[in-house]
Amino acid sequence: LKMNQWLKLEDIHHELVLARADRMDTKLKARPRGAPFPFRLKCYTGCLMFTTLCVLLFFPLMYYSSFSPALAPNNVNMTRVSLQFQGTSAIFEGQIRLSDDELPTLEQSSYMAMALGATRPGLADVISDKFVQVMSFSDYSLTIWGVSPPIMQQLLSRLQTEVSEFEMLGYFTRSRGIGGPQFAVNQNYTVPVKFKDR
Repeated sequence: LKMNQWLKLEDIHHELVLARADRMDTKLKARPRGAPFPFRLKCYTGCLMFTTLCVLLFFPLMYYSSFSPALAPNNVNMTRVSLQFQGTSAIFEGQIRLSDDELPTLEQSSYMAMALGATRPGLADVISDKFVQVMSFSDYSLTIWGVSPPIMQQLLSRLQTEVSEFEMLGYFTRSRGIGGPQFAVNQNYTVPVKFKDR
C-alpha cells in the first residue's frame, strides 16, 4: 500500500476503536441511547482534565518566573493589638498600618537577616537564606489607654483577691494573600495576688 493508503487505514482503525469503546461504555453503564451525560461525568472528562493540563503546563512557568510574587518578601503592612484580662473586655486596642514607602525593600530585609544572624548566633540557623522584617510598635506606647472607671474598679478588685491572666492578642496582616494573609499571636501573662499589697 502507498503512504496515503496506510494513513487512511489507520484513520479507519481509529474510528472503529472509538465506536467499540462507546458501545462498551453504553453497555456497562446501561445508559439508553440519546440520554444526556451526567454533570459529574462531564466535569471529570472535560473540566478536570483541562484544569490538570493547565496546572502542569503553566504552574512551573509562573513559579520559577522572575515576575513571580513568591520571590518578593511578603511584608507585614498592618498590626492590631488587643490587651485584656481574662474574663473582661479589652482595656486597650490599637492599630498600626504601614504605607508602601515604609515597607522594607528586598535588600534591607536581606541585610537585616545577616545582621541578626551575626549578632545572635542562636537565630543564625533559623533565619539563614531568609528575609527579616523589623517593626517598631512605639505608636502603641504613645497611645493613651482609655479605661472606664467601672472596668478599672473591677480589675482592682480582681487583682486583690485572685490570680489573673493578662492576655495580649496581636493580629498581623501581610501585603499579599500568599503565605497567609493574616495570622494571630496570643500571649498570656500571670498577675499574682502578691501585688495586692502595693
